[in-house]
Formats: sequence, structure tokens, C-alpha cells
Amino acid sequence: MYKKIIIAQSIKELKYILKNINDNNLFCLPLNLKTQIYCEVSKIPFINLSQYSNNLLHKKMQSETEKIIKKSNTSFLKLESIKSSYHQWLEYKTVSIIFLYYILEEIKKKNKVERIYTSGWDNFSILDRESYYTTRVVKNICKEIEVESVDKIQNIILDYSKIKQYKILSNIPKNKKNLIFISNLGYNFNKILHWSYKNNYSSVIPIYKKINYLKKIFLYFFNIYVIQIIETKKIKKILRTKLPNIFFKNINLSDCIYQNKLNVMAFFLNLENKALLFKNIFKKNSIDLIVSNSSIGLDGSFLEIGKSLKKKTLNIPHGTLTGFFNKGGKVFNKKISNALFSTYAVNALQSKITTNFKKKFKINGAQCLSTGNLIFNNQDNCVGNNILYAETNKDYFNYRSFGFQTFYEFLNNLNTLDQLAGKIEQKIYVKPHPNEFDAISYLKKKYKNLYFTKEKNNKLFKKIKITISFSSSMIEDSLYSKIPVILYDVHKRYKHCEAEQNIYKKNCAIYYVNNINNLSKCIGTILKSNAVQFNKYVMSGDIDLNFNNTLKNLIFRKIEN
Repeated sequence: MYKKIIIAQSIKELKYILKNINDNNLFCLPLNLKTQIYCEVSKIPFINLSQYSNNLLHKKMQSETEKIIKKSNTSFLKLESIKSSYHQWLEYKTVSIIFLYYILEEIKKKNKVERIYTSGWDNFSILDRESYYTTRVVKNICKEIEVESVDKIQNIILDYSKIKQYKILSNIPKNKKNLIFISNLGYNFNKILHWSYKNNYSSVIPIYKKINYLKKIFLYFFNIYVIQIIETKKIKKILRTKLPNIFFKNINLSDCIYQNKLNVMAFFLNLENKALLFKNIFKKNSIDLIVSNSSIGLDGSFLEIGKSLKKKTLNIPHGTLTGFFNKGGKVFNKKISNALFSTYAVNALQSKITTNFKKKFKINGAQCLSTGNLIFNNQDNCVGNNILYAETNKDYFNYRSFGFQTFYEFLNNLNTLDQLAGKIEQKIYVKPHPNEFDAISYLKKKYKNLYFTKEKNNKLFKKIKITISFSSSMIEDSLYSKIPVILYDVHKRYKHCEAEQNIYKKNCAIYYVNNINNLSKCIGTILKSNAVQFNKYVMSGDIDLNFNNTLKNLIFRKIEN
């Protein structure tokens, strides 16, 4: 019976509350992976969210969030890519709040909750993991329960409330030819640098801080030019657009979601101001190709601005795009595609899974190019005999429903895999999402039979025979490294892509299973397979050759009006 509950977004917040209250019989409601695993290893009583969560909860969150996003107002922004970034932020924030509402409703049905303790922390930060707002939320949605905060909520005034001005510092030589603009160097985009240097092209990269002269000289020798974006001053500006109030179950959530409407608007306007600076850069320089791995936010704006100036643009998605098998999957995958698929660029279709996405969603008018693998891992000679479990987990502040594993579902799977690892010869490696690498020390204490790692894929895959996942770009990384994949969906909620459901059929590249018994049998089938058919999912061709064909194809093609 949970009578007194502490709600905590982080270990730091939990420790702060425990230090400052004098009460017994407390249960923590952890809102992220690290906080739950900390409770487990520290013997702090906690509420296991698995007992109050099901597929219906995911459907409710998805449906209610869609209604709110449709009523949003982005008229204060000009660029569609920045508007999409705002919608993504609004989705994250809304889902997290609706999730907490439904969880507390379910807990109250089975328990006589008398008091909820919160920290009172109220930090406004759109992109920072240190964004705290649960005190504000709980006070709004729990009117019938006493809510006690360690600190009083304080409206913190940040620089977000002012519009910023920026200037560009560029070292691109005048009249320089053969330039390729690269939005960032994440997700294996350094391969484009290699291709550019090898083929006598120069790379142009934006950097959002000052770099010293020696570093510029070093980059110059490799034909890499940097564009530095420097903040010059902040100005007050009257924002005439009003963000609409947001209601859910007759509760006004506006204060919870925005925290400060002017701060929210100023943040995205500042993002747009940065983006618009590149219009002159693209005009003044002979850039042959603009490449990005995202279609929204600042990186997506480069494609949008480039397209408006009739520049050639290429979008190489860093995630995995796929079809759908139910209504929830369709809504989720369409949402994912908004950040990965651009209407302002030629979109690289790197696998047959992505090609199926294009067919399923009937994206016939969009520009696409079957490129083969460009940025997914393709490790050769993976002769290991071990198993990898890898997922994309979301934190509370950027939570997303349906097609991602929740942190508590992930931990439940670790419980199951830990037991399985004690019974089989193969080692089971677990690679958490990079955002959770700092939780590995706690995870090791709890799961003694599992091997937690943050190794880079090119080293890790040499030890691996099978990858287990729910939905992650690690699926295509594995397939291109000739490692079979098992889609493990114990809740029967989301099937990532076409997969074999006959667990005894040998030589399949992807299987779909729903329980530990079938998972164990499927592992046995794969270990006995010796001629796995990967060509159903991957495209042929060497990455260097694929890059060569793709970039030259785009650079030398005529611009379509």
C-alpha cells in the first residue's frame, strides 16, 4: 500500500528530497532508468511502473498528444524545419505529463495515497536533461492529494526570454570551388570528409563556439573550412503571437508545458535566427552539395534554405525508417519520419527496410535515391558467438510513446536476459543508449550475468553472433554487419519491420518473438544457421563505392525546378 510517494526525475532530485524530509514508509516513483536502478541497488522502496503500464496507456498518450499538437500555433516561426522542431519538443513535453497523469491515476485506484513529496525544482531548459518540472505538474493534476515540496516553485528568468543576435565568422576563401556543406560530424558523417578529401572537394562545417587559430590551420590542411556562429548581443523584442492554452481532461496544462511562453518562443526564434544566417553563406559561396542527417531543427533548416536557393541537397537519415503493422505503429513511424525524411532534399534509402517505409507511406512524390549503405555500421568478419541486446531508451523529459521501450520495460527485459545468461554458454552483452552510459555502474551491481558495454560498434560487433532489439538503428547496423536480429516485443505492441515468426526456420535475417521461451529457441535456431539470407533487408555495394556513386550523382545532376 503506497501512502506516501516521492516523485523524482533523477538520482540527484531523489537524494535532495530524502535529505530534506523527515518521514517514514516512503516509496519513490522513479521517472527514469538511473533513478529506478539506483533505488534497486540502494534498497530504497520504489513503485515499479510496469504494474501500472500497458499498451492501452501507450495508445492513450499517443492519441491525446496528437490532439494537442494539432492545435498548436507556430505562426511566430518562418522555417518549416524549425516549426517541426517545436512540434517535436511539444510532443516530448506533453507525452511526459500525460504519462505521469495516467500513472498516478492507476496508482490511486489501488492505493490510498495520502501525500506526494516533490523537490520544488523548476528549471526551464528545452534541450537539457536537467529540466525539472514535475512539482508544477503534480500540483496541477493532483488536487485531491496533499503535495508537499521541499522548495517553493520559483519562476527562474533565463536568457531564453531575450532574442539573440549572431554573426558568422567564416574562413572560406573567396571564389573557392568544389565545396560540400556538412551539417555536423555525428553518425559517421566523417565518412563524407574522407570522400571529399579523396576527391579534391573541400568540406564546410558549422561550429557553434569559437575555435583557436591553430585548429583552423590544422583543418585547412585537410581541406576543411569552419563557419563559426558567435552570439553578439541580446535584445528585447515584443512577441505578438500568443501560444494557445493547452487543456487535457479539463485541466489547464499550459503552465506545466510552457513554464514560460516567452522563453519557449524566444528559444525557437533564436534557433531560427541562427539558421537564417546561413542564407548569405549559401548565396556567396559556390557550394555543390548540402548534406544533413536530420530534416528538422537547425540541421534540417540547412536543407530547407539550400533548396530555396536551388542548391543541391542530400538527407542521409541517422535513424531507421520502416513500415507499420497496426495503427499505433503507423502514427509512431510517421512521427519518426518527420525528423528523418525531408521534403527539401534527396533522401537516401540505405536499406530495403527504408524502401518499404517509402512504399507503405506512399511517398511517391518525394525525391528518393536508393543509395545502399552510407552511414550504418558494416563491420566485416563478425565471427563472435555472443549476443547483443541494444535499445533506444528515452528519458522523462524527451519521452515518446508506443515505438520505444520505456526504461522500466528495458529493465524488465534485463531481468529476463540475466536469468537466460545464467543458463547458456554465450555471453549476453548489453549496450544501453549513450544517454544511459552513466548508469552502467549501477546496472552491473544488479545484473551479475550480463556484460554491459559502451564499446564502439566496429569493435563490439566482432564478438557478436545475434542482436536483440525492440526498435533501434542498431538493427540495420547489425544486418549490414551480417549479424541476424531478433525483434523482442513482450508486450505485442510494436513490430519494427517484416520478420520471420517461425522460430524454427533457419537462415532468416530477422525474427519476431514475444516471450522468453521463444527467444531462447530462436537463439538456438540462429546458432545452427549457416547461410543467413540478409539480401531481403540490405542492399549490396561497398560503402566507399556507395558514397562515390551517390555524391557524384547528386553533384553533377541538374537541379529540378
